Amino acid sequence: MMIKGKFLSLAFIMVSFLGVTIWSLFNYDRTFNDMVKYNQLSAWSLAQLELELHGFDEQLSLYRSGQTDAGQLNKAYDIAWNRLDIFLTGQETALIRSRYQASERVGAFFEVLKEYEQDVVNPTPDSARLAEMEGRMNKLLPSIRDLMVMNFTGPSAIKQRQELQQSKEGHVLVLVALLAIGLLILFVVSREMKLQYFLAWNDPLTLLPNRAAFMTRLERLAKGKQPADCTLTICLVELNNFKEVNDSLGYAAGDELLTMVANQIREYAHDQAFIARMGGDEFALFIYGAMPIEHRVPYLVRLLDELRPTVFQADPAHRVRVSMGISQHPITAHKIEELILFADIALANAKKLKENHLQVFNHRMFEHYSRNRKLAAELREHLNIISNSTLYLHYQPVIKPGNAYNMGAEVLIRWNHPRQGLVMPDIFIPIAERTGMIVPMTQWLIERLAEEMGEWLKANPECYLSINISASHFESPFFLKRAYQTLHRHGIAPSQLTLEITERELIDNSCNTTRKVLQLANQYGFKLAIDDFGTGYNNLARLYEFGFELIKIDRSLVRMAVDKEGGDRIFDAILTVANGYGAPVLVEGVESPADVAFVSHRHIHSLQGWLFSKPITSAEFKQYHWHHAVKQTQTQSEPSTLRAVSLATNAG
Repeated sequence: MMIKGKFLSLAFIMVSFLGVTIWSLFNYDRTFNDMVKYNQLSAWSLAQLELELHGFDEQLSLYRSGQTDAGQLNKAYDIAWNRLDIFLTGQETALIRSRYQASERVGAFFEVLKEYEQDVVNPTPDSARLAEMEGRMNKLLPSIRDLMVMNFTGPSAIKQRQELQQSKEGHVLVLVALLAIGLLILFVVSREMKLQYFLAWNDPLTLLPNRAAFMTRLERLAKGKQPADCTLTICLVELNNFKEVNDSLGYAAGDELLTMVANQIREYAHDQAFIARMGGDEFALFIYGAMPIEHRVPYLVRLLDELRPTVFQADPAHRVRVSMGISQHPITAHKIEELILFADIALANAKKLKENHLQVFNHRMFEHYSRNRKLAAELREHLNIISNSTLYLHYQPVIKPGNAYNMGAEVLIRWNHPRQGLVMPDIFIPIAERTGMIVPMTQWLIERLAEEMGEWLKANPECYLSINISASHFESPFFLKRAYQTLHRHGIAPSQLTLEITERELIDNSCNTTRKVLQLANQYGFKLAIDDFGTGYNNLARLYEFGFELIKIDRSLVRMAVDKEGGDRIFDAILTVANGYGAPVLVEGVESPADVAFVSHRHIHSLQGWLFSKPITSAEFKQYHWHHAVKQTQTQSEPSTLRAVSLATNAG
């Protein structure tokens, strides 16, 4: 908008300059023409007047000496009379009459002619009146000559020429001023255009070329004549967990870190590579031609080694890690977009590594990427059909010792692919997270469980189901509303659905948005549970900000407590923290009698694990619950926890 306004200003100035120029030329031409016209008319009028008056005076002198007759005298008199009358009354002589007392001088001469009119009409050579007339005329004729001279050399003429010159100078000054303003605006616009051009191709923070410049440079390189075996090396550099710096230290610290990394890459690369900031926390560079192929990856490894200390020092918490993805292919073998995609795939694989955050692309990575993309597309298609046969639900029971009727289950989604068979959740759930399908998948899950379990849940109001949610659900403002509407449509109480979120994800995303979402979940009537308790960070105090009604202790802690020396003390410490929170505690991963023996004497509300049941279908879960309730009435005298184990084992 700024540059547009300056262009409009420049256009206005230029139009004004042109308009004033035309007006100045027109006005100057008019003034000049008026002056020329005046000079021409006044000179001719005064010359004719003097000529005719001298002519009459000459005829008068000849007549008195007897050298001409009365007819010639009267003819000269009439001509002089007409010339005087025209001068005194004519429009073309109006301007000259107003100057130099011309009207009075010529009028005095005319009065003389009028006074002696009868003497001229009826003349006699020896007339005293004609002699007197000739004498008076001779006295007045010099004033006519003076009038002519003053018209060309007098103050008025000089003033007229001065006005003409001033008019010319004024117009020139206006034109110069307009031209100067136009040039100034042109200069400002030119600078603005240069800045806009720079910003169009460069990053304003790091001053590195941007993504557009990077792509343009690569495309120009690809379109040129290149040997078929010339290899292009593309490297993508990303600062993992960079958002943590912005969130904890502020955007100024984040900008400083980006600038430091950019400067270090620029200093390291020199003219060995073309460098660009692709956006956010990602940089890119490509190497072509100058450096031997076998030296390029070691060169980039050294760059990674130099960047690590810089990033390490800039982030006091040491959360940020540098990752690199590299692709090396002949420039003519693939499109530029494909080469960048290969580097991006390698970068994604590098980010999964714990130590060496550098990966060189290989076709195995691409096969994995292509498979996941295809799975993502197929998953999206299947989610559009609630009752499809490829996606289905399993329910893993949650045992509450001593209360068979208050049984729950964790709802798990399964995918039986038509061609690939059973696709494990650890494959398609991350795909759903990356592609933004996790919320639609959860909505599908709720719709499906409402269809399968709606009537049963209404008949068993003390039973509940639980589903897992992630940070992505916090970013979807309508998720909770749609879930509530789905349950309400099937007559299910929201209190029969528990939303589980992991301790780590909760703390990672413990912000105002998360807090509002969890508060809204409570308002709708949903129950909240902390999953994988004890595996997150050490900031457990923040968990008390939220109204959780269930705490699930992760199965890894059970394994550690049973299998490792001293593991029971860690488990008990975590259990103490969990019980101190005030919510019931559920222990996951109970898979053996030893696990049961360990937890049976501890203050635990409910149990879950393969010892009791594997994940089963809705029909199997309903049957499981019925058998569990029947068996409970038969074994009221057994210890509660062991009784639950016995019932579950027998039911299974």
